[in-house]
Amino acid sequence: MAHKAGKGPHQALYKTHVTHAAHAISEFTRSLHEGEMLIEDRTLFQCVSIEGENVELKEVLAPRVSIRAA
Repeated sequence: MAHKAGKGPHQALYKTHVTHAAHAISEFTRSLHEGEMLIEDRTLFQCVSIEGENVELKEVLAPRVSIRAA
């Protein structure tokens, strides 16, 4: 998913890799070509790279906690 933020000389293009915490909203929007998604609250991202105005982010998955019966 890519998103351009800002206008003019200070804009940035965010490319976001989300595998678990994103939900497509294409059926609710007029911008079908944009591939818009809602990202769940408290989702963490790691910055993979910054090249000029391009910022690439990757979802960080929280480790699963298992509870064992005693």
